[in-house]
Amino acid sequence: MIENANIKLAEDIKNHEPEGEKFGDWLPFVLKIVLIKNGKLDTNCCIVLSKICYWFTLKNNSKKRFHGDELRLSINDLSKQTLLSKAQTRHALELLENNYKYIRRTNIGSITYINLNTEILRNAISLHEVNFAHENETMCEKEHVHVHKEQTKMTSSRKREYDSNIKLELLRSKIDDVETTILNKNNELEDYKLSFDEFYNVCVTVSNIYDNKVKHGLDKQSLLYTYVYDLNSLRSQPAYAKLFYMYNDFPELWRRYVRAGEFNDSFNKLLEAFREECSLVPDVYEHFVDMLDKPLNVLFKNLLDFDLDKAKSVCIKRVDRINKDKLKLADTLQVYVSELKELKLGE
Repeated sequence: MIENANIKLAEDIKNHEPEGEKFGDWLPFVLKIVLIKNGKLDTNCCIVLSKICYWFTLKNNSKKRFHGDELRLSINDLSKQTLLSKAQTRHALELLENNYKYIRRTNIGSITYINLNTEILRNAISLHEVNFAHENETMCEKEHVHVHKEQTKMTSSRKREYDSNIKLELLRSKIDDVETTILNKNNELEDYKLSFDEFYNVCVTVSNIYDNKVKHGLDKQSLLYTYVYDLNSLRSQPAYAKLFYMYNDFPELWRRYVRAGEFNDSFNKLLEAFREECSLVPDVYEHFVDMLDKPLNVLFKNLLDFDLDKAKSVCIKRVDRINKDKLKLADTLQVYVSELKELKLGE
């Protein structure tokens, strides 16, 4: 069983409520009682918190609904899942984090990780629901109810009800899986766009920095050895940005290196740093990746193809493929939801 305080609390909330509803699309009573403001239910906060708790509940196979160690949910994700506007979702998250203190968010770039403040939320619920599960209770899987087989044949009405329940459970499981996959696609898209934006912006920024130094009187040979070959500045001025600048502003040096196939020690070290960067961000450097295992002089000749337009083209194709996958998943989700509605209407 997965040991996680967020999952434990979400499972306790789900198990405390009557069965028969899909957790995450309805408002659990134990969340309503802790989100009363001025005598009225803070509905938007309740909707958002319910959806966050849903993602921490386990699937039927006792596996998590999200990949990675932490749950990633952006304002855009929650807005789409709850049908609230982005402004409503943002305001609800701010209240849940800063006023109620029921969640905490960690932002890394454009990625947002969300966790429950489990102790605060659990204590708030326990003030109203004394029979709510305590923190130290062990989370366990639901026990399967043992049903004795009747000797007589199941009546047709009971059989139809039984078959309908199975179909409902199967459809709900499929919907859960598709929703999880869409969330993961959003995360993949977010990461990929971030990688390319960094790649492009850093190249332009470093070029502007070096151009300004030349403009203010630094000769290009001093710039080359003092700044371009400086490996201590790789964190803010990565090797690919330095090489991009050299390719555009030191064309004679490039041609001489290509003809000779031999490079000085400083340039060799810069190439090694570039080689390391390629291995860390393979998507952005896709048009170099198959050269990484070749000798440096072969790799260097292919740096003449260091082309931002080509890198951008690679990125656009990848983003387009992810978006097409998302559209297919959305169509599949719509079909499953329609089937679920039809089954419920037929009950």
